[in-house]
Amino acid sequence: MFFGSGLLSNYGEHKLIPSISVTGYADVQTAYPVYNLKLKEERTNEIIRVLTILYGMDDDRISGKSMGDTVHPFEVNDSNRVVIAIDVEE
Repeated sequence: MFFGSGLLSNYGEHKLIPSISVTGYADVQTAYPVYNLKLKEERTNEIIRVLTILYGMDDDRISGKSMGDTVHPFEVNDSNRVVIAIDVEE
Protein backbone atom coordinates (compact mmCIF):
# COMPACT_ATOMS: atom_id res chain seq x y z
CA MET A 1 0.00 0.00 0.00
CA PHE A 2 1.46 3.35 -0.99
CA PHE A 3 0.28 6.67 0.32
CA GLY A 4 1.94 9.36 -1.77
CA SER A 5 3.49 12.44 -0.20
CA GLY A 6 3.53 10.74 3.20
CA LEU A 7 -0.18 11.32 3.83
CA LEU A 8 -0.11 8.76 6.64
CA SER A 9 3.58 8.12 6.90
CA ASN A 10 3.54 7.69 10.68
CA TYR A 11 0.95 5.66 12.53
CA GLY A 12 -1.26 8.00 14.54
CA GLU A 13 -0.46 11.02 12.39
CA HIS A 14 -3.98 10.78 10.92
CA LYS A 15 -5.34 12.46 14.06
CA LEU A 16 -3.86 15.72 12.76
CA ILE A 17 -5.78 15.49 9.48
CA PRO A 18 -9.35 16.90 9.72
CA SER A 19 -10.72 14.81 6.86
CA ILE A 20 -9.64 12.93 3.77
CA SER A 21 -11.11 12.87 0.28
CA VAL A 22 -10.54 9.58 -1.58
CA THR A 23 -11.08 9.45 -5.36
CA GLY A 24 -10.73 6.31 -7.49
CA TYR A 25 -9.88 6.30 -11.19
CA ALA A 26 -9.59 3.72 -13.98
CA ASP A 27 -7.72 3.89 -17.24
CA VAL A 28 -9.66 4.07 -20.50
CA GLN A 29 -7.77 1.29 -22.30
CA THR A 30 -8.76 -1.51 -19.92
CA ALA A 31 -12.05 -3.36 -20.43
CA TYR A 32 -15.36 -1.55 -20.77
CA PRO A 33 -16.91 1.48 -19.02
CA VAL A 34 -19.20 -0.71 -16.85
CA TYR A 35 -16.25 -2.82 -15.67
CA ASN A 36 -14.13 0.29 -15.07
CA LEU A 37 -16.90 1.79 -12.93
CA LYS A 38 -16.91 -1.31 -10.71
CA LEU A 39 -13.11 -1.40 -10.59
CA LYS A 40 -12.64 2.20 -9.50
CA GLU A 41 -15.40 1.85 -6.88
CA GLU A 42 -13.61 -1.22 -5.48
CA ARG A 43 -10.33 0.70 -5.40
CA THR A 44 -11.92 3.62 -3.57
CA ASN A 45 -13.68 1.37 -1.06
CA GLU A 46 -10.49 -0.57 -0.35
CA ILE A 47 -8.57 2.59 0.52
CA ILE A 48 -11.42 3.72 2.78
CA ARG A 49 -11.33 0.27 4.43
CA VAL A 50 -7.57 0.57 5.00
CA LEU A 51 -7.92 4.05 6.47
CA THR A 52 -10.65 2.96 8.88
CA ILE A 53 -9.45 -0.52 9.85
CA LEU A 54 -5.64 -0.28 9.70
CA TYR A 55 -5.25 3.40 10.60
CA GLY A 56 -8.29 3.71 12.87
CA MET A 57 -9.75 6.79 11.19
CA ASP A 58 -13.39 7.60 11.81
CA ASP A 59 -15.37 6.93 8.65
CA ASP A 60 -17.24 10.21 9.07
CA ARG A 61 -13.91 11.98 8.34
CA ILE A 62 -13.52 10.22 4.96
CA SER A 63 -15.39 11.05 1.77
CA GLY A 64 -15.11 8.78 -1.24
CA LYS A 65 -16.00 9.09 -4.89
CA SER A 66 -15.21 7.32 -8.13
CA MET A 67 -14.55 9.17 -11.35
CA GLY A 68 -15.44 7.85 -14.77
CA ASP A 69 -12.86 6.36 -17.08
CA THR A 70 -13.19 9.57 -19.07
CA VAL A 71 -11.52 11.56 -16.27
CA HIS A 72 -7.76 11.08 -16.08
CA PRO A 73 -5.46 12.79 -13.58
CA PHE A 74 -2.34 11.68 -15.50
CA GLU A 75 -1.27 11.76 -19.15
CA VAL A 76 0.19 8.23 -19.10
CA ASN A 77 -2.74 5.83 -19.38
CA ASP A 78 -1.41 3.14 -17.01
CA SER A 79 -0.88 5.75 -14.29
CA ASN A 80 -4.64 6.31 -14.13
CA ARG A 81 -5.18 2.97 -12.36
CA VAL A 82 -5.03 4.89 -9.12
CA VAL A 83 -6.78 6.14 -6.02
CA ILE A 84 -5.82 9.60 -4.85
CA ALA A 85 -6.33 10.49 -1.20
CA ILE A 86 -5.84 14.07 -0.08
CA ASP A 87 -6.29 15.79 3.25
CA VAL A 88 -9.05 18.35 3.27
CA GLU A 89 -9.02 21.53 5.32
CA GLU A 90 -12.29 22.20 7.08
